[in-house]
Amino acid sequence: MSRLAPLDPRLFRKFLTEKGWSFSRTKGSHEIWNREEAKRPVVFQPADDVPIFELMTNLRTMGLTREDLLAWFEANR
Repeated sequence: MSRLAPLDPRLFRKFLTEKGWSFSRTKGSHEIWNREEAKRPVVFQPADDVPIFELMTNLRTMGLTREDLLAWFEANR
C-alpha cells in the first residue's frame, strides 16, 4: 500500500459520503459532517488539501484506520 498524504477535500467528501456521513453545516471555514450514531462530528477545512493530522484525527473519530482510507483510495482511483 501507498503512504498517506494530504488529501484533496473533494475526495475526502466522497469518502465521508460513502462511509455514511452527511454534511451538516459550515462554521467559519470548517465543514462539519455528522452521522447519527457518532459521538463527535468530523470537522475539516476544505480550503486546501486536508493535512495528514486532520485525516488521522477524523479517522479516529469515525472508528476507522489509515488502512481503511488507503484501501478505499486504491479502490476508487
